[in-house]
Amino acid sequence: MKILFRVDAGGKTGLGHFYRSLSLARELHSRGHIVIFSHLKSDFWDAVINNDFPFQHIELDNHNSENETKEFIFQKDIDVFYVDGIINFNKEFIDKVKSNSIVIFYQNLSPSRVYADIFIIPSIHQDDSFYQSFTENTRIYKGLEFFTFHPFILNLKPKVNINPTLSSIAVSAGGSDPNRTLLAIYSLVSKEISKSIKFVFYYGKDFLHKESIPSKPPANIQFLPFNHADILKNDILITSFGVSTYEFLYLGIPIMSYGHQISNARASDFLESQTNSLISLGEINKITSKKFKSAFVNIEKQSVRKELSNKAKRMLDLKGTKRIVEIIEASKLN
Repeated sequence: MKILFRVDAGGKTGLGHFYRSLSLARELHSRGHIVIFSHLKSDFWDAVINNDFPFQHIELDNHNSENETKEFIFQKDIDVFYVDGIINFNKEFIDKVKSNSIVIFYQNLSPSRVYADIFIIPSIHQDDSFYQSFTENTRIYKGLEFFTFHPFILNLKPKVNINPTLSSIAVSAGGSDPNRTLLAIYSLVSKEISKSIKFVFYYGKDFLHKESIPSKPPANIQFLPFNHADILKNDILITSFGVSTYEFLYLGIPIMSYGHQISNARASDFLESQTNSLISLGEINKITSKKFKSAFVNIEKQSVRKELSNKAKRMLDLKGTKRIVEIIEASKLN
């Protein structure tokens, strides 16, 4: 099969879509399929391409991406058009593509999600109203069993030992962090938490506010580039809710999660209420010092951290990529 991925990455888009798509592309390639990436221009994609990217790719014009995609699909006789990311498409464009290819959307939460032949959503927090606009023409696969991971996660072992004393805390805000949430958490930490606890703030490759990182933070605080293995060495993680939250849930590090916007905050709250696998702090702009301190006092308890870790590790497995490969391979048969 020939499969065209549409995966934008970099800047405000973030990088999670790219890395999990890379895992999927490698698995498809290993099974004999041809994978091609398409994307809008970004500094991140430029760096990827210059670093011997192993797959064919096409860079799309921001103002003409649908026409370029459509022409490529028909010219190369693409079997599957696979989109990972929140990208809204014109219905006329999708209908034209569907005359030649199967259209699969992975976590494309845009209004055009209802046009897909197959819609895959690797989460559990969407309520019934989210699915009401779909027709029987779209096959829907939903649940955490379809979660796919950054390739690097496959090389890491989930956390086993939960230290009796809470001494080191990781803080992460994802990729670009347009809402400056990493610095907002830094402000809370600086005021509220004991100086005997070490904090490491991990910023992403596309972090937009490097110039605002304090040049001389307190002795117990560091700012370092994002790294899964390094984060895992800490006792807990405070993180913006998103793809990396699920990755670290699988890895078993106790998590306090917040939303950089209301939709993420609601997802974080829902996951806490349904699974008790993390502590949700709510929306970043509404986290009071009192709420933050209360949650922190709770997670300081070793028994709480052990319970969070154990429940989190039971939620996810590493089979999501293979499940999606099977969906893609079966799509031409249905």
